[in-house]
Amino acid sequence: MSLLLKQLHFSCFIVLLFHISLSQDDGRLVTRLTHHHSFNSPFFDSKLSMKDRGLFDLKSSIYRASYLVSNTTSSLLHLTDLESELYSWRNTGFLVHLKVGSRNMSQNVYMDTASSLFWINCEPCGLNVLGPLFHPKESSTYEVEDCNDYDYICIGTGAVNIECDSVKCTFAIQYGSAFSKGVLAREQFKFGISPQVLKGIVFGCSSYSKGINANGVLGLGGSSLSLRAQRGYTKFAYCLGNITDRSYLYSRLIIADKITFTGFETPLIVEDKYYINLERIEIGEITLAVDPHIFRRNSVDYTGGMIVDASSTYTFMPQVVLKMIEAEVIRVIRYNANENPYSLVKITRNESILHEGPEGVYNRLCYDGVLTRDLKSFPTVRFVFQGDASMEMIPENVFHQISEDTYCLGILPIEIVNRGATVNILGNVMQQYLYIAFDLFKERLTFKAMDCSAWDDYIP
Repeated sequence: MSLLLKQLHFSCFIVLLFHISLSQDDGRLVTRLTHHHSFNSPFFDSKLSMKDRGLFDLKSSIYRASYLVSNTTSSLLHLTDLESELYSWRNTGFLVHLKVGSRNMSQNVYMDTASSLFWINCEPCGLNVLGPLFHPKESSTYEVEDCNDYDYICIGTGAVNIECDSVKCTFAIQYGSAFSKGVLAREQFKFGISPQVLKGIVFGCSSYSKGINANGVLGLGGSSLSLRAQRGYTKFAYCLGNITDRSYLYSRLIIADKITFTGFETPLIVEDKYYINLERIEIGEITLAVDPHIFRRNSVDYTGGMIVDASSTYTFMPQVVLKMIEAEVIRVIRYNANENPYSLVKITRNESILHEGPEGVYNRLCYDGVLTRDLKSFPTVRFVFQGDASMEMIPENVFHQISEDTYCLGILPIEIVNRGATVNILGNVMQQYLYIAFDLFKERLTFKAMDCSAWDDYIP
């Protein structure tokens, strides 16, 4: 609890489907994860082509980045109306399947490590809200929370605003032009196939939502408002496997105080989001000449740092850094073209992936081809974080296959979200094949390359 009290000054969307079980001995929450594009996802659409899914990932990532930037940096930074409206309908992240109330109504909510409020849509609600809607009057275990006895929980952070009177507390949360608002309440929840019930959980019962294509959001951020903090946990970890394999079953998440920390370790900056400091980038034997101060988090003026985000498909960096990465990628692929007959020197410029940036129209670096076939000889890419913690990545971490015959670099300039943006975002594709553990008490993050099917070797 000491960390939670310490953090009160600042504390108190791909898609995955969770099946959460509560162990009998220590109350750990352990999940199975299913990606948004998986056959097992409630959002799976057999009519979508690979190109359709690629465009969805692009737009949803930009929308996600716009949300992270809009409530991370200076209040002077705002999205343009065009950017806000364009991406408000694109949701991304992980879905948690749960049952709520005494009647066990099924819901699918987004898991979000960059916010703390847990909320669901309640009757009555807003326009075009995904059903079914939870009816508080039909649940005998529902009660309005006035926060008089638990005021340390009812503190808004980031995009969450909470206001209380003698009867109730209201909340409002903004996601670009999408939003949700309602009252705080307590209810019981049952996750996945677990027989256990979590009782008396504070959550947001939304009476009006707009632009969010899910039943709600499960925030797991650094605030005492989060479900993680309410359960008294200061640690969690996850392993994301092959995101492009739509039948993949082995991705996992655990929320507990007894988990394994292994591999490389780097300091974790715990605010309402989770930040780490990137210090250098290596492509093969080449170290890019990047000033590490570009990536360092300043918690005084809330600038810099890299948000560890399991929701955004793409990674975001300053364009000055991205240009260095692109130049080296072009050089390597041209050098290897003589060895690999499939590698193309020609760069594809697809009109659907153009975006207005600080220096005019930005074009992603893309190639005609299949990355798993054409980039077998591409060198290892390393992101080296503070403490000499080296995250090694293969081509599937660095590039995205956006259609059957086109792949692109999986990094976008953060300036396409806002010209004054300074934060970086580590997307989930770059986190594939890694076991990543967060320790909020010791303020550290560890990561290790791992086959997620070997989860039981790490989590007994």
